[in-house]
Amino acid sequence: MLGQIASRIRAKTLVYRFAGPAERWRVEGRTSKEAWIRASQSSIAMLFAADGRRRRRFLRFLRSGFLGYFLVHNGDWIGYGWCAPPGSGRPPHLPRWAGGVGAYWIFDCCDREAACGRGSYPQLLAHLLTFAYARESNPLLLCELQPENLVWRQAALQAGFTPLGVLTAYRLWFPGVGGFAIGGVWRRDAVHSPEMAPLESMLRH
Repeated sequence: MLGQIASRIRAKTLVYRFAGPAERWRVEGRTSKEAWIRASQSSIAMLFAADGRRRRRFLRFLRSGFLGYFLVHNGDWIGYGWCAPPGSGRPPHLPRWAGGVGAYWIFDCCDREAACGRGSYPQLLAHLLTFAYARESNPLLLCELQPENLVWRQAALQAGFTPLGVLTAYRLWFPGVGGFAIGGVWRRDAVHSPEMAPLESMLRH
């Protein structure tokens, strides 16, 4: 019980920074039954008609100026991810000051369980990298992931991201409403959890 309360008022995420090279990532074509769709009011309404929680959250992201992509197979979403560009604010679960670091924050990345193994995460990153490099010659791209998400953490490392510490956000939490970030600390020299330490060390060298 105390652990659940603690997780609602304090949340730790692992931060990664894209170290390049951007040239190795190109957006690939998908099959006739599978495609990446950029988030819009119409695509959100179509793909998440039966999922009010995601639909409302994604519409809020759009109003904030965030960029999102959905991987669609036979008319159903099987993966998605979002990016908060500089000037649009910050992912809502991060402290307000995170929106002032001038970064493209990649967040809220998800694969449906049945779609695992499709390799969607590298192509999601390719779309977001293409977007960022079209706007700037040397963008700051940051990705934040949950410590327990080992599959996505490994994919980020293999895509050219390197560890950049641990961000702890402090939140107010209200039953039935959710949490609101009120502050936080980013320890850029903090070591990521040991499950990925050998791989992270190997990819840095």
